[in-house]
Amino acid sequence: MLNPLIKQVPVVGQAYGFTKTAMKVYNSTSPVEAVKVATISIIDDCAPPQIKYPVKCEILLAQVGLAVWSGGNPWAVAMAIGSARQIID
Repeated sequence: MLNPLIKQVPVVGQAYGFTKTAMKVYNSTSPVEAVKVATISIIDDCAPPQIKYPVKCEILLAQVGLAVWSGGNPWAVAMAIGSARQIID
């Protein structure tokens, strides 16, 4: 019951969503599953009604795509994590 209420609060809901996504990715058993879970969760967190920073969400999705395309390049992964932190902050 608390989960739907938390997701409706603009900043808190997005921070909760990203934290939940991070936990799901950490607990995944394969890299492919981790990428799939992260992509679906981030799209869900950046979709209406809780979009607070639409441009930052688009930048985050582009950087996650770059990290996957580059095969997990540390610079690309660091940029994606930095974008997620900016959205949460």
